[in-house]
This record gives sequence, structure tokens and C-alpha cells, in this order.
Amino acid sequence: MATVTTTAVVDDFDRSPNATTIQFSVGKSFYEIDLNAEHTDELYEALRPYINKARRMKAPKADKRTEHNKIRDWAKKEGLEVSDRGRLSAELIQQYHAAHS
Repeated sequence: MATVTTTAVVDDFDRSPNATTIQFSVGKSFYEIDLNAEHTDELYEALRPYINKARRMKAPKADKRTEHNKIRDWAKKEGLEVSDRGRLSAELIQQYHAAHS
């Protein structure tokens, strides 16, 4: 016997089916909302005057310093032996979190 699981995206306002997830940001906050076609049109219509006056910009660059890079830097400063690449030991990660909590 097989089991099929279906996920339905419904509108966040009226729970109608066939919604699409819309992502947007205001200031430094990022949002996501599921809207049907009608509500999507309403959102874009409400934003249109602001979009028409706004300047386009590139997406902000992601922070290239991952947590692992921070752990490596910390370990080196602490005099611990750590490679520049590859997997970090669970013990080293635990030590880092203990030192920073």
C-alpha cells in the first residue's frame, strides 16, 4: 500500500485554494504571505504607486562568513589546531558555543 501526501497552499486571508507564496521586505524585515490571484493583484495594486517611484536595487550580498569560518577564526586565536577546510569536530563546535554563551 502506498501513501500519498498532498500539501495545499491556501490564501492567508480567506483560506481559498491555489494560493501562491509572495515574499517581500520592508526595511530590514522580510515577510512571506500566501495569496490567491485576486489578493495578489490587490497587493501589487496597493504597492504600485510606491514601486513606480522607487529605485531598483540589487539584492543585498549574503554574509560570506559562515558560522564555521567564525569557529575556525576563534579556534586559531585560542591556539587550537583546526584545518582551513573540511569538517569541524563536534567537540570544537561545542567548545565555541560554550565560550560564546
